[in-house]
This record gives sequence, structure tokens and C-alpha cells, in this order.
Amino acid sequence: MSERDMTPHDASAPDGGTHGATGADTGRRLARLLPRADNDTTPAMPPGLLEFYSPSAALIDMPPQDAALYIIWVIGGLAIAGLLVMTFLPLDRVVMTNGRLVAADGTLVVQPLETSIIRSIDVHEGDIVHKGDVLAQLDPTISDADVENMRKQAASYRAEVARLTAEAAGHDYVPDMSDPASIQEAADFMRRRSEYSAKVANYDRQIVGLQSDLQGYEASTAMYAARAKVASDVRDMRVRLQHEQVGSRLSTLASQDSLMEVVRSQITARHDADATRARLDAMKAQRDGYIGNWQATIYQDLSVAQHHLADADSSYRKAMLHHTLVQMRAEKDAVVLSIARLSTGSVLQAASPLMTLVPVDGRLEVESVMRGLDVGYVRPGDRALLKFSAFPYTQYGGADATVRVISADSFVGGGNSAGGMTAQEGGAPDVTGDPQSAYYRVRLAIDRYTLHGVPPFFRPQPGMPVEADIHVGRRTIMQYLLNKLVPAMTDGMREP
Repeated sequence: MSERDMTPHDASAPDGGTHGATGADTGRRLARLLPRADNDTTPAMPPGLLEFYSPSAALIDMPPQDAALYIIWVIGGLAIAGLLVMTFLPLDRVVMTNGRLVAADGTLVVQPLETSIIRSIDVHEGDIVHKGDVLAQLDPTISDADVENMRKQAASYRAEVARLTAEAAGHDYVPDMSDPASIQEAADFMRRRSEYSAKVANYDRQIVGLQSDLQGYEASTAMYAARAKVASDVRDMRVRLQHEQVGSRLSTLASQDSLMEVVRSQITARHDADATRARLDAMKAQRDGYIGNWQATIYQDLSVAQHHLADADSSYRKAMLHHTLVQMRAEKDAVVLSIARLSTGSVLQAASPLMTLVPVDGRLEVESVMRGLDVGYVRPGDRALLKFSAFPYTQYGGADATVRVISADSFVGGGNSAGGMTAQEGGAPDVTGDPQSAYYRVRLAIDRYTLHGVPPFFRPQPGMPVEADIHVGRRTIMQYLLNKLVPAMTDGMREP
């Protein structure tokens, strides 16, 4: 509507209905009739004229209010505050990866020590077994008779070692009357002791005889020495009497002959004593040699017997181990994860897995895969927040964890990761051999659980899917925007 349309027709005008003023004058008159500020006393426009006045023009002509003057400052202040928050307020920077709970000690593989025939399988997949429970029974490959023979052989060598130990120490051997091998060794002990005693007694008798002969020869030597002295005195007297021409020369020669005979007998007795002494020493040495050889033989036999006993005990323990492994038992409380596709009567090869168990009371860890694009931000020791897929984190909480291990190399392809989890199952992108799609295996150790309000029967167990938020640092919103914008500006529109 124009100003002309807005100009009212005044019937009381002196010119009889014609316009008495220009459009500008009429606008000024209407402006005076419009409401002003609160302190303006100008009368308002009559209601009858409002239908001929433009609302837009009225709004334009209205003076600004005080609240409108501050809107620009409020908007500007909010914009500046938002910019400052985006620039200086840091936010947590996390790397998200999906995984599952696994036993930290690994799974338990039940397998036979040697080829056996399955007699029975007493559990099923998913069963909870306790330590010592029978999982399966096998036909023994070593018969009870063989085990008994090995036991008797070990007992025989043990009795022999005990007998030789008693002989070496010079003690009496006390047999076990309930053990035939011990009784046999007692008989050998008595026989060998009688033989040894008789031999040593014979040497002792010969030594005593030689000692007696030696004493006789030494006594004869002393007697002949005394007689030689007497004969020498007799000869001297005969020589003196011959010089005095009292005695004859024949008597002198006879006394000289007697002296020489006594000296010869003395020399013979001395030689016999020396020879007897030598035989006595030889006999003593022979006896000592026999005793030493006897002891050496005992120690040698003892060493051989101990070696045989060790071999026999090892064979017996091995046989008993084979016999006890006929019943395959659980080593700890666990859940039966899988069972081989075999039935009763099937032949199970040595070291072939029969079933796999997962410990239920063992320490749990998180096994996950991480994109190669994210692994550069993560290092062992980083803190992580675990969220269980079964329970919303905001309602039930989760767990605190720490990055323990990151694989030394990446994996490309759809191969299974440790524990049988594929890359797709662990949350990694679909990899098709592209190096940009490589992933790393990550292990996180659970420090503590912060779950609350969960059902009373719930407990974390291997296989549960979880989501891990690994805290790798802090950054501002501005840094995030620049990280997205700068590469687009520097790398954009540069393609060939």
C-alpha cells in the first residue's frame, strides 16, 4: 500500500473533500498519531484509521526498544565464547575397538599321551566341569600285568640298593619279610658276609703265623748273638793260654770254629727274620687289598644298582602315568568348549585333541583387533573403558582395563585371530588384502569391574562381546576441525 492509499479522506476539509496537503505532510501527521515511547504524550491514532495504515511501515517507524539494542551484543558474545571453548576446552580422545573376553591363561586342551581307544565320553559341549571330574575314559595301552612287572623290578633293584648300602656302611641288612626281593637280598647278604669273613679270617691266621715265625727268628738271632759273645770270650781265653804255653793250638782252633758256627747261625736267623717280616708285610698288604677290592666292588655294584633302580622307577612311573591317564580328568573348573567328532570305540591318535576347556575361575582379558589407522595412537599401558554389549554402559557400568600387548606386526586378510576370532567378529573392517585395511591384535588386561545392578547370577565369562574405548590423549574441537579441514585444503583438487 502506498502513501496515497494510506492518506485518509477528511470530509470536514474546507475545500470540500480534496487533499489539503501533500503525501509527505500526511505521513508526518500519521506519524504523530502513532504510539511513541512511554514518556511520549502524543495522542494515539484513532482506531478507525488503523485499517488504512501499513503494519510494516508502523514497525519501521517504531523506535527501537532497549532489549533489541543488546541482542547484537549477546549474539556476538555467544559466538566469541563458543570460539574460545572450541579453541581451549580439551576433550578426551579415544580409539574404539570391539573384542571379546578370553581366558588369560588360554584354553585347556585335553588329549591322550599315546594312541588309545575311546571307551566313553562323559561330558557334552557347554557342560560345566569341576576339578577332578572324569571327562572321558580310554582303553589302557599298557596292561596291569606290565605295570605289576615294572613294580616288582623296581622293588628288586630297591632291595639290592638297600643291601649294598648296608654292606658299604658295615651294617646289618634288615630285610622286609613281606617283600620276596628283600628276602632274596638278605640271603645274598648272609652268603657274601660269610665269604668275606672267611677270607679275612684266613688272612688273619696267616698273618698270625708269620708274626710267630718272625718272633722265633728274632729270638734265635738274639740267642745267637749272645752265644757269639760267649764263643768270642772263649776264643780269646784260648789264645791267651796258648801264648802263655798253657793251652794247645788245637783248643784255640776249636774255639775259633765254634765262634764261626755261632756267627753263621746268627746270620741265618737274621736272614730268616727279615724274610718272614717281608712275607708278613706282603700278607697284610694282600689282606688290605682284598678288603679294599671288596669295598670297591660293593660301591661299583651299588652305583650300577642305583642306575638300574632309577631306570626302573622311571619306567614304573611312566607306566603308572599311562595307567592313570586312562581316565581323562579336568585339571580345574572349566566349561567344555568343544569335543572332537569321535564316538565310543574310535581310535584316538597320540596328542590328538579330544576336547577343549575354558577355565571359569581364571583371570579374563579382552582380545580385540584394531585398525592399522588407529594403532599409531595406542601403546601398552594406556587406560581403557570396557562396555559390555549385553548391558548398556550408562545403566550398568562396565570395567576398567589397561592395554597389555599389541602385536608386533599387522595382519591382512580374513584369517582367524588368536582364540578363533576373525577380524570381522572382532570389529575390524572387512579386509581384502589391502594394506590400508591391515589390523593389529590387541590384548587388554582387566583391572576392575564397575558393573552394578546386573542380575545376581551374572558373572563375566569367556566369549562375551565387549567394546573398548582406549584413552589416547586429549584435543580441542578446533584441532579436530582443523585436522579435517587442512588435509582437504592441501590435498584437494591435486589429482591428475
